[in-house]
Amino acid sequence: MKLHAPSTWWFIASLIFALVAVISALTPIPHITAYGVWIAILAYVVLVIGNLAPTQ
Repeated sequence: MKLHAPSTWWFIASLIFALVAVISALTPIPHITAYGVWIAILAYVVLVIGNLAPTQ
């Protein structure tokens, strides 16, 4: 398994999910605050997929 630097789009998608998780931990957001931990895990999974996907 060869790791690569994530492309900009994978990184931005992961960053957006991570920011939503952090914001939902600080302020209550309906339907999102209850799943804040899962959204943070999703951000990590998106970043891992970005590292595994080959870049051009």
